Amino acid sequence: MKLIGFVFVWCAVAVCLHAQGDDSRFEGLEEAVEAVQAGSVAGAENVSLEDLRKLRAALVANRGNIWMLPAPILDWLRSEMEPVRDLAFRLANSDDRNRRYYAASFASYLEPTDATKEMLGKLAYDEHAPAAGTAMDTLFGMGWETENLRSGVVSSLEGLFDGRPSTMASLACNSAGRWGLVEAAPILMDLLEKEYNEEGKITSIATQLKLLGEGAKEQLPRLQELLRRVKANPDSHPREIEALDYA
Repeated sequence: MKLIGFVFVWCAVAVCLHAQGDDSRFEGLEEAVEAVQAGSVAGAENVSLEDLRKLRAALVANRGNIWMLPAPILDWLRSEMEPVRDLAFRLANSDDRNRRYYAASFASYLEPTDATKEMLGKLAYDEHAPAAGTAMDTLFGMGWETENLRSGVVSSLEGLFDGRPSTMASLACNSAGRWGLVEAAPILMDLLEKEYNEEGKITSIATQLKLLGEGAKEQLPRLQELLRRVKANPDSHPREIEALDYA
């Protein structure tokens, strides 16, 4: 049995070492990194948006949680990602909203240092929806969000209820459930009722409440009452009834 175990471990190491030298595992990544390095010699603003797009595409193509790769591959990749880390931090402070989006996009591939999390926390409040949404998806998806960010999202939803729209609130209406933001359930229910009362329609908020699962169970009586009202309304669209039934 010991011999079998040794052979298994050796084979695993051999596969890792082979993959380390297999350019196809990270197809396009090295070339994309070299391109942004060449363009960023004079500053992040000198990197073309096309090269940034290509780098993002290469990272997406090699998705997976890259920081959970076997050590031999990770050592190689870490050296390749160092220019990406430097570039992301510079892009995060750009006046160009598209460059800030790429900063948020690249950050999900960086090591989870305090500096990385702080950068994403700042971008979460960006007025540019793609940048803010990407940052929050990474923070919540990786479990890096802070209590301040969670309370900030809830506060933004409360502002929406009071007629103070914001990018963060709009994003939360479509993602709070996916983020597991259970503390947002009451205000989401308030917003769902408000929108139906004022506009006569059921929005994607119903889906977010469903995604919260047990975290939104206290809202079930209100959801059932709203469903009763929607079913009684002859102008209700079948999809609205279906959305509430689903929730």
